[in-house]
Order: sequence, then C-alpha cells, then structure tokens
Amino acid sequence: MIKCFTSLGCIFLFLVGSATAQITVSSSTLPAVGDTLRLAIDNLPQGIDPGQPGGDKSWIYSSLQAPFVDEVIIRPPSAGQNSSAFPNATYFTNPQDNVENYYTISNGKLFNRGFAGELPVLPGVEAVARYSGSGLEERSTPLSYMDQSTHETDLRIPFSTEILPDTLLADLPIQPDSIRLSQNIRTSSVVDAWGEMALPDGFYPCLRQRNTVITTNQIEIKAGFLPWFPLPAELEIPGLSGIDTSLNYTFYSNLTKEPLAILAMAENGTTVNSVIFKADDRTITNAYDRNVQKADVFAYPNPAVGSVRFDMIGLPQGRYTLKLYNILGVDVWSKQYNINSNTRTVRVDLDNINRGTYLYSLINADGRVMVTKRLIVLRP
Repeated sequence: MIKCFTSLGCIFLFLVGSATAQITVSSSTLPAVGDTLRLAIDNLPQGIDPGQPGGDKSWIYSSLQAPFVDEVIIRPPSAGQNSSAFPNATYFTNPQDNVENYYTISNGKLFNRGFAGELPVLPGVEAVARYSGSGLEERSTPLSYMDQSTHETDLRIPFSTEILPDTLLADLPIQPDSIRLSQNIRTSSVVDAWGEMALPDGFYPCLRQRNTVITTNQIEIKAGFLPWFPLPAELEIPGLSGIDTSLNYTFYSNLTKEPLAILAMAENGTTVNSVIFKADDRTITNAYDRNVQKADVFAYPNPAVGSVRFDMIGLPQGRYTLKLYNILGVDVWSKQYNINSNTRTVRVDLDNINRGTYLYSLINADGRVMVTKRLIVLRP
C-alpha cells in the first residue's frame, strides 16, 4: 500500500496515476454490419486547436455543438440497390441523399470501394463510381503512435456532355461522344500524437492521425476510337479541374467505432474550418432528418447567454435574411447572407439584446418567411 505523508505528495501521486496511457487502436473498432455510428458536424467550432505532436496530450473539445446528428447504419451489402457493382463489399451505408457507399474490410484495413447515386461534385448527375485497386483506404488497424502510411487510388466517373456549357463544347478541338471526371487521390498519414480527448459526452484515450490529401482533378474527353485525353488547360472547369491539397486531423479511440473527431483545416494549416465528431443526445438541440431537403434554421444554445449560433440548412443558393424580433414584432437584429451551399452557420453576439423571449425568422430574397422559431435570451 502506498501512503501519502504530505498533501504535495498526494497531489504528485494523483497526477502520476491519472496520466493517460498510450493506446493501440485495434481492428475491433472497425464498423460491422448492425452497428449504428452517430456523427455530428460543427461548422463554426470555437476554441478548437489540434495542438502539437507528441505524447500525453489533452484535447478539450467539450464545447463542440451541432443542430443534428447523422446516424450511419452499417448494412449488409446484399441490401443495397447497387450491390452487384461491388461484389466484394463487406457492408454499405446510405446516410443521406440516397447515395450508397460500399466498403470492404481486409487485413485490418477499411477501404471505400465506391458509391452509387448523385455525385457530390456534379449535382443532378447520377453514376456508379468505383475506386481503383483495393479502393480508398479510410482506416488501418492496428494503429499505434508514430505509424506512417501512404496510399493512392483513382476514380473515373462518366457523365453526359449535356451538363457542359454549349460554349465550352464549341471550343473543343473535337466533339466528344464520351466524357468523364478523373480523380487521383494520394493520402499521406502519420500518427503524430496521443493523449486524452474531452467530448460533450465524456473523456476518451486517443491517437491523433495527421492526414494530407492531394486530389488531382481533370475532365477527360473521348471521340470515336481515339484515346481519352484531358480537357485543354485553357478550358478547365473550376472545381472539376486542378490540384486540391487538404489537411485534416483524425482522432481515434479504442472505446468507440466512430472517429472521435475529424478536424478539417483551412489552407493556412492552423485554423479549424469544421469538426465532425462522435455525438450523443446531449450534443444536439433538435432532431433533423437530413434526407428531407427542407429549409430550416436552428439556434444553439437555446436559452442563450452572450451569443447564439444559427445553423441554416437545406437552402437553395441565394440571398437570405436572418431576423430577430421581440414578441411585439419589433426588429432587434437582422443581417443578410449569400448562401452558396445548402448549409450555413453563423454566430450572433447578444450583448446588446435584452433578456426575454424573441422570435427568429429566415426570409428568402422574395420576402417569403421560410422558418420562424423561438429564442430565449438570458443574462448572468
């Protein structure tokens, strides 16, 4: 038995005893048919820092917030509508937008084999797309501190020339009868830190993996018996051509099948743009079905003190006004936003708003009120 003869000695023993142990993430953490993974996304994270490489680190991410949780159900591949296109799949998911994603687990590695449905980079265009080789490697186990890996895959997606502008087709050296989007994805990863993470639902021992992803996109065209060749550089389409480099930090634990957190970093490599994280019911304020593409807006926290964040969801591109007014209908705050995607998150300072009950509305460019809800403002 260890005895403490001074209060300082007890504190020392507590600190030593409570130090986080370095872990190895095993293959038992890989998803299996029947699992349900619960993930949320914070598009406006506050005070989230990936920290520095090294051991026995502490990441306090308990401030993460989200208006909804995605439940990803792991299903047998035979239940998918496009299972015949992925004969060796271990499971599939269709978390939203009716897109089926097929995966294979082999030798402790999780590969994304491809997907079927509407293409994320080409809205309105549906296709069956397969990654080359074993697929896009998403996880590798067992995973330990200082593990390094590099993996590469290709993706080619055919689509109709009808989605291209007529002016672009007129400028092509040949008139194509086939066209495709070609991607090369190269990922370099290193497990550069270990420690403990605090999330809204508790504390977890974890490893941090630093991932650098280089994606080369190009449009290729083909006519008759001629080989495929890339679209000339002067005709490149923004978003579908060129090289994109991204950095993310992914945190894994041996206590959960979901990643604890995935930090998407800005181009400067230090600012966190968004965080996908393991969630539970304490994370969210409202239930929201993301398969229903309905305009909505959520306030969090509610009641709010000091500031509030609004998550605007399911919006077509356009200009919108977010308005806050009291129960007498008097405006106390409003601001216009240009929405380029169907989701936008903003934070509003409430220092000049008195304590009380308010309504907030989202109004489109035609002046139509799309959503109205209640917000309670408190003061310390």
